[in-house]
Order: sequence, then structure tokens, then C-alpha cells
Amino acid sequence: MRLLRIRPTLCVVLLLSAAPVRAAGLNLAWDKCLSEGGASSKTFSCGTNVGYADIVGSFIPSQPHPLFVGFEVKLDVQSQTRTLPAWWQLFNPGSCRETAFELVFDFKTMPKSSCDDPFEATAYGGVGYYATPSNPSLSYQGGPNTARMFLGAALMYSKNLSPGTEYYAFRLRLTYDSSTGGSACEGCSTPVCLTLAEVAVYDESAEPLNDQLSHPPEPEIISQQAQNVMIGWQDAGSGCQSAVKNKTWGQLKSLYR
Repeated sequence: MRLLRIRPTLCVVLLLSAAPVRAAGLNLAWDKCLSEGGASSKTFSCGTNVGYADIVGSFIPSQPHPLFVGFEVKLDVQSQTRTLPAWWQLFNPGSCRETAFELVFDFKTMPKSSCDDPFEATAYGGVGYYATPSNPSLSYQGGPNTARMFLGAALMYSKNLSPGTEYYAFRLRLTYDSSTGGSACEGCSTPVCLTLAEVAVYDESAEPLNDQLSHPPEPEIISQQAQNVMIGWQDAGSGCQSAVKNKTWGQLKSLYR
């Protein structure tokens, strides 16, 4: 029997030519997907009530999702002040800026150069809750200067997701309403840090056999950062450093448990 020998140089060529696979994780940025040039900080003069800034989240799964149908997201807010400013009181009835945001799952205008679109304009979703000290949630009761937004999206038809590929998750359009003038909400100029704490990726159940009910598979919970999961508002420093007082990533995670 003749043995097949593979030259070492051929092995090196094969390894170098293989496409790199990115590790699982989450990214957060202003205006664009982080891998497509999104910014880690945003400054605003608070001199107008017109306009908006987009918060863009993305995720990289570690496993295949052949029947991806949706996800749930936990997005955290932490101000540099002792209490959460009125400008960041969103969603809840009677809050100072109750309608000053729009949640978008349409990425048709995005570059799609480094991040892929898992929705293709077929997703629908919204905000489940915005937990604040004055509107706490059973699943999250943070400190007086924090808030957690829980949002989700679902697809009309399942789609295949590949591990190691970065996908758009959401665009949270933060409008500049009530930033100046007689109806202004206090705290527009306050430094704030936003953290993409978790994305839970769900697959559709396989067809049941013999009319037996099947349980949906367990979601993949992604909570680690890929490159950056923290962005700063009114903070010119990289990585939201001033708003979080130079805390390490391990210390930050402990705040959201």
C-alpha cells in the first residue's frame, strides 16, 4: 500500500487560505455597525430638538442557527450622576421623553460590508419594558442611576445563521426631542454609558413527529463582547471611560446581574 504524503508547505498554504472565523460576541456603536465604522462615543450640543442619533447593536453567534426566528436583547443605561436624568426617562407612560425613540429592524440602507442582515425587511418587534428606579421590573432592579431596556424581534420566516458571522441586531433611533427650550428634559448634557448586556438567539422548533408537541430549542445566550459593547453619550473618551469611571469589563458585568 502506498502512503499519501502531504508536504508541510501545502499545509501552510491551506491554513493561510482558510477564511478567518470571528469569535462569538456582541458589538455596540453609534450610527453604524461597529465593524463598518460605528463610533464609540457621541457628543451633542443639546441646542436643538430636531434630529437623532442611531444606536446600532450587532451579534456574532458561536453555533449554527438553521431555523433562526428571532432574538431578545438587554440594553443597559448608566449615567455618571447619582440618579438617572429625566432626558433618559423613556418609554414608560408619563416619563419626560416617553416617545423620544424609534426601534428599527430594517437595514436596507446599511453597507452590509462587514455585518450581514438577518431580517431582510421581514422582522417585527418592539420594546418589552424599560426598567428604571421609578418603573422597576421583576427581572431587573438596578441602581438609582441605571435603566435596562428589554427588546425583541421576530421573523416572518426562519433563516439560517452561520457561526462566526456578524449580524445586525437593531437600530435604536434616539431623537433629540425635549433637549432645549421651555419643555426641555433635564440631563441631555450628562455623560451616560450604554452597554449591550445580552442577546438571546432563538431557533424555530423542528416539526413534531406523530402529532407530539415539541419544545423550542434553548436559545444561544451571547453576553461576551467581540470588540466593544459600551458606548458613551457626551463622552469623547474611547470605550465610555469617563461615564463608567474606568471600571474593568468584569466589574461592569457585575452591575447587570
